[in-house]
Amino acid sequence: MSVEYDPAIINKFAGNLYARAGRIVAAFVFIGLVVGVIGGASLSAYMGIDRGSATGLGAIVGGLFGYSIGSGIAFKLRLQAQIALCQVAIEKNTRKPLPEPTYADPISAS
Repeated sequence: MSVEYDPAIINKFAGNLYARAGRIVAAFVFIGLVVGVIGGASLSAYMGIDRGSATGLGAIVGGLFGYSIGSGIAFKLRLQAQIALCQVAIEKNTRKPLPEPTYADPISAS
């Protein structure tokens, strides 16, 4: 089995990283919201404050915290995609073109 360089695979990999970066922010915001609501509800029961206010505040804080973490991870994924695309561009720009094949003239060779 021979392995050959294929820039399309790296481009597909970079596209997948970008898609994953978009999904990860949404996932972390959702997780933050859920944790914030649970934390706010628990805090309201423990401290005896209004449940609606505590869960709302918990959801906002949790969502912002999740967005912050998700954005950091997404940035790293996008950076990794850009590095891969940069390596493809470097390879493309530094590859030497193949020389034209030269053939012996059969008439002059005899």
